[in-house]
Amino acid sequence: MTVLLRLLEGEKTYGERRLFRQAHLRLSRGERAVLLGPNGVGKSTLFRGLAGLEPLDAGKIERASKARFSDRQGVRVFYLPQDFRPLGGRVRELAYQATPLWAAEQALEAAPPERAAEAWERVQELAFWKGRIGRVLGDFGIGRQLWDQDALDLSGGEGVREVPSIGV
Repeated sequence: MTVLLRLLEGEKTYGERRLFRQAHLRLSRGERAVLLGPNGVGKSTLFRGLAGLEPLDAGKIERASKARFSDRQGVRVFYLPQDFRPLGGRVRELAYQATPLWAAEQALEAAPPERAAEAWERVQELAFWKGRIGRVLGDFGIGRQLWDQDALDLSGGEGVREVPSIGV
């Protein structure tokens, strides 16, 4: 099975307080993981490190290369703060705006005439994202009945599930 994300010998200390030492993690395609622990033991710090938002003191983080994925993005790690609330907008539209396809369409609109053909090719390469959004939302437990709702109208739990689905 393809390993998507691996942490080897991860360590993090704040002053005299060691949060974790020799931490190891391996996630393969199709796997899901849950990290449980009491407050203050470094769970959020570990995920911020995996997302590249905070350096670890030691260790190596490996992500699957871009060559393994048809969307050419490779593995991206997102960190969702515990107190995050999504912005307004329809759930499906927010998810679409987080795709490489939407970014390519924006680049096409702004492209000078001499670059338009190249930008159009990129849009065509990424067109598969149109059909993928519903599946990703469903994978995060966001049912069809929520797709056209404003994200601000979602419950706290629905909103927390919506945000990582947007980043996928």
